[in-house]
Amino acid sequence: MYFSADAGDGFHIWRQRFPKGVPEQITFGPTEEEGIAVALDGHSLVTSAGVRQSSIWLHDGTGDRQISSEGFASLTGLGFGYAAAHSAFSRDGKRFFYLVRQGSSRAFVSGQLWVAEVDSGRTERVLPGVSMTDFEIAPDGEQVAFASPNSEGSSRVWVAALDRRTPPRQLAKLEANHASFGPAGEIFFPSARGQLRFRLPH
Repeated sequence: MYFSADAGDGFHIWRQRFPKGVPEQITFGPTEEEGIAVALDGHSLVTSAGVRQSSIWLHDGTGDRQISSEGFASLTGLGFGYAAAHSAFSRDGKRFFYLVRQGSSRAFVSGQLWVAEVDSGRTERVLPGVSMTDFEIAPDGEQVAFASPNSEGSSRVWVAALDRRTPPRQLAKLEANHASFGPAGEIFFPSARGQLRFRLPH
């Protein structure tokens, strides 16, 4: 049998002998393949191949304009995933934060954190090489709390300085997939032990 499956690097075509064969991946590369039509002689198949794209647009008093242009961009909690919606703008409204999905990510909404300057349209990665599934910017605009999956697929909560002066720091070894800042700058996140709170040093 032939089927399309995502084993961690996007959807590709696989085949498996019935009834107890070992699954074998037969398409590879940066594109994803979905949908299969196998020829009657079994020697060839047709599939749909392409690259997923998603962009973020801003609507304001001047109209609509595209913010992101880097692959599959998303906002957590706004139509995808489990997270609660929160503001992706900095406190002064001059910067906008979003995720750009990485090709090897298993999560539909995950990727690296990017920031865009609203007025100029300039964009850049905030924490290069760090993948996350959810984030929240601190009220003072200096830190970000985020959930990041480890190599086993379990999510942990981290905090990092947006100016990259210090490396990201894991808050606890407990599994959690969402974090939020309190009014005093403390970080709350749910876990199997209930709601936890971390007060960060000044």
